[in-house]
Amino acid sequence: MTILQAIILGLVQGLTEFIPVSSTAHLVFAARAVSLYGGMDKTLQAQQTTATIAVIQLGTLLAVLIYFANDIINILRAFIKDHFALLKGAPVQALALAELMSILIPPPNFLPANRPDVTFPTIVMLVTAAPFPSV
Repeated sequence: MTILQAIILGLVQGLTEFIPVSSTAHLVFAARAVSLYGGMDKTLQAQQTTATIAVIQLGTLLAVLIYFANDIINILRAFIKDHFALLKGAPVQALALAELMSILIPPPNFLPANRPDVTFPTIVMLVTAAPFPSV
């Protein structure tokens, strides 16, 4: 792989990773366009292209983890702190219960089509009908 090929593949990955299209497919097309590992056996070429794409995507994952490191650490600290508080018998606040319910109750586009009685307004009515008690 030449430096130019690496730059092109990096640009394709960076431009397509965070939009709702397949960055992997774009990398495959870009690898073919720049004839990445072009003079080799087809099997070896496919394996090396796959390995190259995997390493490029690991680089993207590492960049995201570094960028959001403070947020990830804060979320983990709050999660651990809240769970230790629950183990000690502290009451669950209404907000924590509401967050739990928002995880357990799927959004309306994930509701089964064969359950017309479970609609989004029904869920909103059930969730907001009464304040959440402390447990």
